[in-house]
Amino acid sequence: MSASDRLASLHQKLRLLDRYIFKQVLFTCSACVGFFVFLIAAVNALKDMLGYLLAGQLAPESALKLVLLLIPYVIMYALPMGMLLGVLLVLGRMSADSEIVAMRTCGQSLKRISAPIFALALAGVVMGVVVNFYYMPIARTVYHQEFSQMLRTNALRLI
Repeated sequence: MSASDRLASLHQKLRLLDRYIFKQVLFTCSACVGFFVFLIAAVNALKDMLGYLLAGQLAPESALKLVLLLIPYVIMYALPMGMLLGVLLVLGRMSADSEIVAMRTCGQSLKRISAPIFALALAGVVMGVVVNFYYMPIARTVYHQEFSQMLRTNALRLI
């Protein structure tokens, strides 16, 4: 096996390692963000709508529409927490399974090991900025308008 073949093989393995780390972090961060979105949206929905639902002023299908409008607002808080927790869980698992030690023993630098994590973090920052500056203000405004509109149109259900 020539030096160029070894170099090509090493390059493929590095990309495989990058994909492995990226996939692990992506799935774990997605699950954590989803969990936090569910948790925070449920708490906000219960706080805002439970009284109106129990009083009959708000229809369940209207409440579901309002909960969906809450998601961009909730992502503002859930995305950083989910990303942090996801990265910590993956790195903790990799450390407990001695995967990081094995990578370091094979000559991988911490910079190289953490490159896929930083790429995902950059994608998370871009997504967070887009949601926070574009989708969240629109959804929050529509949420308040729809909520007050639904209460006004269903005010007679209370009687």
